[in-house]
Amino acid sequence: MIRLHASNKLFEKLPLNEDGMLYLTPNTHSLYQQAALDNNPLSGWHGHLVDFDGYDCVFFVHDETRFSLFLPALTKPDFAELNDLFIYVFMNTLLKCGADDRHMTTAQ
Repeated sequence: MIRLHASNKLFEKLPLNEDGMLYLTPNTHSLYQQAALDNNPLSGWHGHLVDFDGYDCVFFVHDETRFSLFLPALTKPDFAELNDLFIYVFMNTLLKCGADDRHMTTAQ
C-alpha cells in the first residue's frame, strides 16, 4: 500500500473504508499482508484526478523525487483496485526507465 495525498477530486472517487483505506479486494489481498515499513522511501505520493477527453485519469507525483506516474482511462471498479494498479504502473515504468533486477526486486 502507498501513502497517498489525494486531491479533492480524486478523494471523492475513492471507495474508502472507515479507516480511510481502500477496501480489501482479491487483487490487493497480498498487499495488506505485507508488513508496513515506518520509513518507506517509495511511499509518499500526491495524486490528482484529471479528465482527458471524458476519461478519468490519475496523475501521481512522488513527494521527494517528483517521479511521475500516469494511470489512463480508469473506470469506477478501477478506483477500488488503485493499490494494485499503482504497483503495476510503477513497476512497468521502472522497467521502461531501465531499472535493473536489483532495483526491481527492492521496489517490489
